[in-house]
This record gives sequence, structure tokens and C-alpha cells, in this order.
Amino acid sequence: MNNPIPLIVITGTTASGKTSLAIKVAQHCNGEIICADSRTVYRGMDIGTAKPSFQERKLVKHHLLDVVNPDQVFTVFDFKQRADALIKDIMSRGKTPILVGGSGLYIDAVVYDYKFRPVNEKNRRKYEHASIEELQNYLIARKISLPENSRNKRHLLRLVETGQEPPNQRHLRNNTYIFGLFVSPEEQKERSHRRLEVMIKQGLIEEVRTLRKKYALTLPSMQAPAYKAFQTYIEKGCTLEEAKELCLQYEAQLAKKQRTWFKRNKSIQWYDDPSKIVELSTTLLNT
Repeated sequence: MNNPIPLIVITGTTASGKTSLAIKVAQHCNGEIICADSRTVYRGMDIGTAKPSFQERKLVKHHLLDVVNPDQVFTVFDFKQRADALIKDIMSRGKTPILVGGSGLYIDAVVYDYKFRPVNEKNRRKYEHASIEELQNYLIARKISLPENSRNKRHLLRLVETGQEPPNQRHLRNNTYIFGLFVSPEEQKERSHRRLEVMIKQGLIEEVRTLRKKYALTLPSMQAPAYKAFQTYIEKGCTLEEAKELCLQYEAQLAKKQRTWFKRNKSIQWYDDPSKIVELSTTLLNT
């Protein structure tokens, strides 16, 4: 290897096949995977977040899974600190860091090196269980502008903790390559449908029941599509088929939001053929 080790980034919408692609890239590039997913950081939320299986983790080392409990706050500031340290560590061992996920803000924070104010730990502890209205009132009283989506609790918490929105920097870090795995909305829906059937067979409904006994349904962690949809089913608010359809609707809404976010990032190289991304990643390591 003649050049410095690059940071390879793989992103795309939910259910696009990022996990299996990342594992192939890691196997070809002597890599380790850093998961850039705002849901898989939570312990005990395995099936409903489509967390990489233990078999997949045996094939390639994964980082930033099972970091906090579902009732704990984990921000983009926390993610960036940990991801930056992991990238340095992986490179220091002569391996390739591969940042993988669909959480666009997490990825942008790393690849554009966002600078955040330190989190106010006192505010974090005090307000992590506050209502949306309480968070809004806190910000308004301090003349801090509300985010565009003023009902997004995660964004409100971020403002309470840091007093600022993430910066909008667009200077890509050196030696970084961002690949997007493109699937059409129609294919995304079909992939989500197949994945949901697998999740149910793996025990999704029981996982939701277990989580409901331990954690409040209003927690940000419990707003992932599968958990929102099947909470309604468990509460006898709909049939199993209706819960499935509701879950797929939530997944489609998430994918739409992700596509909107990704459109703003002109650094992403999009491909609809996973093997092409494997080929390009391998080439980077051998030039």
C-alpha cells in the first residue's frame, strides 16, 4: 500500500443492503466497520433495528453497537467523538475504517469534521426525559432558535445540550470516499417487506413486548418504525397485517427523509451495483 489508509463511507436508505455490502468491502480491504446508525447504538434493540447479526459480527469487527441503554441520551456529539477515536485506532493498526449507516447527520459530522460545543451534562441529565413543550420553552426563554422541525425531540435535546445546531461545514476530510448504495423507492419497499417478514420470524414482537415493560414508549429510541408499528399491535389497536403495513409506511417515510438528506451531499458517489463499490474500494487500497 503506497498511499495513506483512506476512510471509506457506505451509506444509503433503510433496507438498501448496506450491512452485507460493508462486510464484503471490509473482507476485501482488511477493514473494520463503524456503525453510523442512531438506532443500533441502543442495547436490547436488535431485531427491530436490523442490527448486524452475531454471525455477521464474527466475519468482521463492528464498532458502536450496543453503546447505551434505550433510556439514555446519545447525541451526534457523542457519536463523532467515539467515531473519530475509532478511525485513528483502526488506521494505527494498519486496517481500513469503514463508516456505514443511514444516519446522515452522524456521517456528515465525521466526514466534514463538525465542531461542536461540549455537551452540558447537567442539562442532559435534567432534560433527557422532558416533554417536547418543556424543551421548546427552555430554548425560547434563552432566545435559542427552534429547529425547522420544532417537534423533533432529538433536535431539541441537542440544542438544550449544546446551545447550537450542528455546523453546516462542507469541507470533506482528506482521503475520504463516500459511496451511496442506490435502490429505487419501489425496490426499497420490497426489500423492507422481505426484511420485516424475517424480523417477525426472528422474534420482533416479543422484543417489542420486552422493551415496553422496561422503557417509556415516548423515548426517542422507541420511535424506530418497527417499534412504533408493533406497539400498536400489542396494545390491540390493530391486526398483525395492519401493523405490518404501518411498519412499511414508517419505513417508506424514513427512506424519503434519508433521500432528501443525501441529496444535499454532493460528495456521495452513487451506485446501484454493490459489486462496483467493492471493486472501487479495493482499488483505493491498491493504488
